[in-house]
Amino acid sequence: IEQRCIEVNRLENLADDVLHHAYDDLFRSNDAIAIIKRKDIYEYLEIATDKCEDVANVLSDIAIRHS
Repeated sequence: IEQRCIEVNRLENLADDVLHHAYDDLFRSNDAIAIIKRKDIYEYLEIATDKCEDVANVLSDIAIRHS
């Protein structure tokens, strides 16, 4: 389980990098409506990936305590 948790953390870090690039691209746009919509979507995706990392951390803690 520990290797899976490490992979989740790696993927969350990758998602953070992708998000930063997406924000860079987004704010080059002049379409205010698109910026607002996409910014909201990006924020929800960031929350989702953070929650996945939180779950992986809890699972890792449980695995360590019970090993």
